[in-house]
This record gives sequence, C-alpha cells and structure tokens, in this order.
Amino acid sequence: MIFPALPTRLASVHWIIMFPLMALATQLTLVGFVVGAAALALIQARRAPRSRWPLAVWAGVGALIFTGGAFLLGNVFHVFGEFTLARWMIIWVGLGGAGIFLAVGFLKRQRGARRWWNYPTAVLLALLSLLMGSLGVNREVGYFVNINQILAMATTTKLPQIPHLDVAASRDVDLTSWTPTTDQPATGKMVQARIPGTVSGFMARPAIIYLPPAALVKNPPRLPLLVAIHGQPGSPQDIYASGDLENLVEEYQKSHGGVAPIIVAPDLLSSPQNNPMCLDTEKYGNSKTYMMSDVMSWIHANLPVLTDAAHTAFLGFSYGGTCVVQFAAEFPSVMNTIVPIAPQLEPTVGSKTVARAFGGDEKAYRAVTPLELVKKHGPYPHLRAAFYVGEDDEKYTAYARTLIEAFEREGARAMLSVSPGTGHNWRTAKYSVGHSFPFVITQLGLPS
Repeated sequence: MIFPALPTRLASVHWIIMFPLMALATQLTLVGFVVGAAALALIQARRAPRSRWPLAVWAGVGALIFTGGAFLLGNVFHVFGEFTLARWMIIWVGLGGAGIFLAVGFLKRQRGARRWWNYPTAVLLALLSLLMGSLGVNREVGYFVNINQILAMATTTKLPQIPHLDVAASRDVDLTSWTPTTDQPATGKMVQARIPGTVSGFMARPAIIYLPPAALVKNPPRLPLLVAIHGQPGSPQDIYASGDLENLVEEYQKSHGGVAPIIVAPDLLSSPQNNPMCLDTEKYGNSKTYMMSDVMSWIHANLPVLTDAAHTAFLGFSYGGTCVVQFAAEFPSVMNTIVPIAPQLEPTVGSKTVARAFGGDEKAYRAVTPLELVKKHGPYPHLRAAFYVGEDDEKYTAYARTLIEAFEREGARAMLSVSPGTGHNWRTAKYSVGHSFPFVITQLGLPS
C-alpha cells in the first residue's frame, strides 16, 4: 500500500499487520476457536447447580436480540446510510450475539459455585464471539482487507502534504511516448491536501491525492484526471484502500513509464455520517458548489492536469456513484467519462428528504434529481458511462437501468456491468473499480 509505512516498532509483527481478515480460512479458524471456548464453558457448567435458564436459551435469546437489532438498525432505521445489511451480515451478527449471551449465561449459571477460571473462560468466549461476528460482517462487506488498512485509515492525517508541483511549467506531451526523466521517482506518491471551500463555504476533510511519478518531475507533463468519490458513511481513503484503486494505478504506472492519471479523492461529506447529497442546501451545506467550483478550480490551479472534458473522468461508489450521476447530468462540459457504481436513482437522506433539505418544496427537490437534470441539460453526445451493480443488488440494478435509459435518450453511450455474487457492498466496489479501470484509461487517452 502507498499509505504511510508501518512504524519501525511494528516491523517485527508485520505478519499480524498484514493478516488476511477477509480470508475464508481466517473466518473458519475463528469459528473453531469460538466453538472450542463454548465447549470449555459447557464442560465447566456441568459442575454447577441446575438453572431454570439453560445455556441454549441464553444463546438463543442473544441471537434473537442481535439479529433483530441488526435488522432494525440497518434495514429499517438505516443508521448505516445507504447500506442495507444482507442476510449473511445479519446472520454473523446473530452468531456473535449468541456467543456473547452464552458467556453471560455461563457466569450466571455458575453463581454460587464459581471458580476463578470461570471468568477468563467467559471473557474469552465473549471476545472471540465479538471478533467472529465483526470479521464475518467485514467479510461480507469487503471493507477491511487487513489490519494495516485499519492503521492506514487511522494515520491518514499523517500523509505528507502535497508538495509544490511545477504546474506553471507543465506541458502538453504525447503521453504514449513519454520517456522517464532522470529526476522521476520509481513510485507514485499519496498525499493529502485541504481544499478550501472558498466559494461554497463547505467544511471538508482533507482530500487524498495520488500523484504518479511523471507528475513529480521538473516540467511535468499534463496528465489526465480521475476524480474518485467515496460512499456514505465514508472517507476519501476508502476508494483507494477498500476499492483497491491505489494498487491498480500503481501497477499501471510501473509498466507505462511512470505515466498514469492523477487521482483526486475529495471529501464530499465533511464527516463520515453526514449526508449533504452532493447538493447545495441550507441544512446540509453546499457540497455541489464545493466539488464543481472549489475543488475543480483548485485542481486546475495546483495539479499538472489536462483540463478538458476528454481527459477528465469521475468515478464513485454508492453515495459517490449518485454524486457522479448528478454532476455528469448537470455539468456535461466538465467530464466525458463516468463510472457510477451502485448509484441511487436520486439523492436522499431518507423519507423526510424534502422536508429536511427543501423546506417541504417537492418541486425544488425534483428539479435537482438526475432524471430531471438529464432532461434539462442534455444532450450528451460525448458522454461515456460505465454503470456497475452487484448481482444480488436488485434495487440498485433497477436504479441503474432507469438512469442508463435516461442518459441514452439524450445521446450518451452507457453500459451496465454486473459484479458476480455481490450485493451493495465494497466487494462490488472493488470488482467494479478493477473491471472499469481499463475502460477509464482508454477513455482518458492513455495506452491500455
């Protein structure tokens, strides 16, 4: 990963830091440990007085409470934003809850006959159950690949600030025949930059930017631009790490003389749980103006990029995919290439979107939805759109088809690709980023 290197003191535990959290073998091993801890508790419980609450009842109650709670929070109250909890996510939560309640019931049963070793047994069972449930959910979501990624997210603010780039001396060159200069580094650089909301007043977290080696030389060539937008909840680093974009672009530049798109992942939330919908509203802030005015102006002034629409692409997942669709519909002169991954049909903060963000004005809300924007700002003869959805994500597949039809009616060329066996999660995002990368590269005028 291009995120900050591990501290020296952690080098000796590198194998732990890079341990594959999403591997099936990891999950099955952890299940085995939980079963072992539960068996140990059951053996010890045989020596305790009988209880009117058998341990199986405790486990069943725990499974029911955790499963029901997960379903209500994720799929009824939508506290996780656009993400709904798929069946296996809820099952893993329930299994974790069963183990935790089993540990509690074990200690209750031992009352009056407890021994000191009962306590570590219960704690071990509870912790292993919690870990099993958490990793099970993570495996279904496809978010954290290893512990290093968690540390990388925690240390994002320690990324170096963007260096001074010789933008004024940048030049138009034939990128297909670029020859690395003597001052060109071998690897790209991941940096952060706080892009001010000069026009919008939007308070954003630092953007994370990938600079390929060719961008770091004196008199750099002007390079294509890829804007990558995170989901909600989310952060700018998500598309690089969970979406695996950083590894893709770094591998690409290694075989193309250090040339690759400059990638900018701006923050369009201001905080992980916020949802400004990539619109300008009094309640949630001016995130649309921030992106299309503040961020784009800053990019053109501070990065050696080609500024025309032919060399600009936007990619986003979930909330980010919805944003990409909105921006493409309203600002067709900015980009010719988009990759919306599992976008919504329209921006929303839930059933009370119109009341909360538009003061109850249904007409004002409808005017900023993608379908209305397409009618107003089309045609789109130069737009190329690659939509992606998960095979198991029926709702968002229907959204994508509707959006594709709308854009195609206005002259755009759009296609729909399906991530096999995935739902509305980062597994879909990772597949889509990787599958669409050659398309983006070709559309941006770079060699495949």
